[in-house]
Amino acid sequence: MGTPSRTGGKQSKSQGGPESASELASFSGVLRTMDKKDLLLKLADDHTLKFQRSGKTRFFRDSTRIKASEVHPGDLVTIEGKENMKGALEAVNVRLERDTAATPGPAAPNPK
Repeated sequence: MGTPSRTGGKQSKSQGGPESASELASFSGVLRTMDKKDLLLKLADDHTLKFQRSGKTRFFRDSTRIKASEVHPGDLVTIEGKENMKGALEAVNVRLERDTAATPGPAAPNPK
């Protein structure tokens, strides 16, 4: 018996879906751009991460699945992703955290 390898084949759905949550890394920030192939996410530390989209990329608001067209640049999102066979980040789940445009930064002082 050999060790399992990732060759891009389909995984069994009996294991709870295409990816287990323990295999995914989570990144939160502001969505900068999104097209049919890629998403650019700006993190709070001003780094930008590029994720590849695929037909398996799913979009959510809370726990409800939504269409990709409901997510827009400027939205605060959390992207759960993994490294694919080519070493690129692949977006698996995109979770809309807030519908309105958001810009990360320090909170305004609260005068009393």
